[in-house]
Order: sequence, then C-alpha cells, then structure tokens
Amino acid sequence: MAKNHYLYVDASLKGFGVVVYSLDYGVPCNAREAHMHEDAKLELAVSTRWEKEVVLTNNEAEYLALIIGLTHSHYHRFYNLSVLSDSQLVVNQLKGIYKVRKSNLKYFYEKAKDALI
Repeated sequence: MAKNHYLYVDASLKGFGVVVYSLDYGVPCNAREAHMHEDAKLELAVSTRWEKEVVLTNNEAEYLALIIGLTHSHYHRFYNLSVLSDSQLVVNQLKGIYKVRKSNLKYFYEKAKDALI
C-alpha cells in the first residue's frame, strides 16, 4: 500500500536530527502532527553532534540537516514526502519568498534545491 512520508529536520550549533514517519496513503492527517498519529510508523531516525572543529552557522546547520534528510529519504525511496522544518529562513528561501543573500548559504541552498527534485 502507498504511504505518505513526513520528514522532520532540526539543527543547531551542537548537531542535528532527522526523522521520517509514514502513514498509509489516505489517512487524514495534518503534516505537522503526523508523528503523533496512532498509526504513524517511524521509518528513519538520524542524529549527531558536531565535532568541535566543525564551524557552521545555525542556518548552514539547518540546510545541512535538510540535505542529509532528503538524501536518506531518496536512498530509502520515501515517496509522497512532506518536509517540515522550524527554520523560517530555510523554508522561505526554498519557497522563493526570501532571497538567498548570504554567500555562505548559496552552496547549501543549491544543494537543497537539487535534493528536493
């Protein structure tokens, strides 16, 4: 049976977390609440703490978590994917609402756009 998949990403200067939940296609559910649905199945969980030498801005870390989450989702063939992030900047840049002005984010933005296709 087809499934809807929900990718949740979050990152900080200390590390990142990525989780994917699935629900059978057709189960009515708000994407923000999919992980709490009684029929939700945890499909993937990845987290790490950055090494001390890694120097990223918070926005770079958010983009990196998204890229890692999308890469894992493609690898595991999670289709019908909804992506959720608490990073207003990343979400709005990818939607085209905000421009990518900082040169340090352009690389991450391009990689995330490529991974969304």
